[in-house]
Amino acid sequence: ILQDLHHNQLLFMVSAQTLTVQIFLVTSKFVAVFPNSKQKCLDPVGGSGVGGSAVNGYCSRQDRESTGKSWELGMGCQKLGPSNSWLVSGKRHVHLKALPTEANTLVCYDGHASVALEPRSSEFFQQPGYADTAVLLVENFLSSDEVRHMREIVEQHVQNTTRPEYQAAYVAGAQYSVDSLPRFKTHRVVSLASDRVVNAIEARIEAFVGVPRNSHESHLQLAKTVPMPPGTPWHQKSGPFFHHDKNGEETRHVTVLIYLSLPEGGETLFPALPFHPAGPVPRTAALRELAQDFGDVAGYFNLEGSARAKIRRKLRFLCDGLVDLTIASGPIGADPAPTVATQALAVRPAPGRAVVFWHEQVGNETPLIDVFHAGCPVRKGFKLALQKFKSYSREDGNAFDKQLRQFQSITQAQP
Repeated sequence: ILQDLHHNQLLFMVSAQTLTVQIFLVTSKFVAVFPNSKQKCLDPVGGSGVGGSAVNGYCSRQDRESTGKSWELGMGCQKLGPSNSWLVSGKRHVHLKALPTEANTLVCYDGHASVALEPRSSEFFQQPGYADTAVLLVENFLSSDEVRHMREIVEQHVQNTTRPEYQAAYVAGAQYSVDSLPRFKTHRVVSLASDRVVNAIEARIEAFVGVPRNSHESHLQLAKTVPMPPGTPWHQKSGPFFHHDKNGEETRHVTVLIYLSLPEGGETLFPALPFHPAGPVPRTAALRELAQDFGDVAGYFNLEGSARAKIRRKLRFLCDGLVDLTIASGPIGADPAPTVATQALAVRPAPGRAVVFWHEQVGNETPLIDVFHAGCPVRKGFKLALQKFKSYSREDGNAFDKQLRQFQSITQAQP
């Protein structure tokens, strides 16, 4: 069978659950890739590149629901290294020694590398508002023990919100005064100043991204997302909430999003950022159009209102076109199939995995343009996550440079 498969360019998959064998013929129009026994259906090169229904080459709903829940580290993002020099040195560099020894830091999007590949007709993408965008993925940012501990905290403290599928709360570590904790109508803020794991996570985030802890930054957010209740009318379902993380506070500099569970769905989707498992690529025409749309609404960090209805229509159904494993087509170092298409970057939740992305240009507070994103709906299971918005203190007019110098003097021995 193997000889025939190799000779006729056939791919096969054996399902241990159903004891069936499915055989697929590779054609010039379609390729089915099975990384780690996970099905992924994609357009060939030249497709829309943004996602969509099965008409655009993605797996059907039945295909997606029949896939398993295994995953591999990194799954196509590139190892952080010398080719990403601006992320390992200079004002934006991360500090790898702040991470656990088993952590693995990868680059899923490097704006400097990607925009350099854009055609001459798209020179405006060379602007810092696009070029300074980066998305890192850190496997094992949390240990398994830390994941278990924080799952218990999330389950214990989250409360219902105005969205039926979403529960949330905040926890305050040791840097916050117990006497000055804010009160919100929809979210509770719980003081866990003596919790060893909470404080360790705050310290790890601080050291990794190089933004000092301060009492003015947002508290560590806890979140639980479940599938919409069965029978919910379509017009009452919450669509993906695409936004810029400066929507809640314009001083936000960088976000660290940490997953604690492995649901089906719940991907973090960046609709204007191109992804290909082979490495940096330019945007497709559809991704380029979205990136320009985001530039046209600069200063509006939420996409509400009639003036932005056109963009919302483009974004509304993107999550429906995502396959179960959305951040790559193979394990680290594997040669991707040549017909795998460039698509919008979408990161799948997995326990202990962290996603790190910035909101400001390097060296100043001007917002980046193309980091609008959304959490896709959870289809099965539940999504538990932590989210930390890091901000520089604004106690004086030169806080950015002052605190950067202060932190660099502390961490000068780190890479």
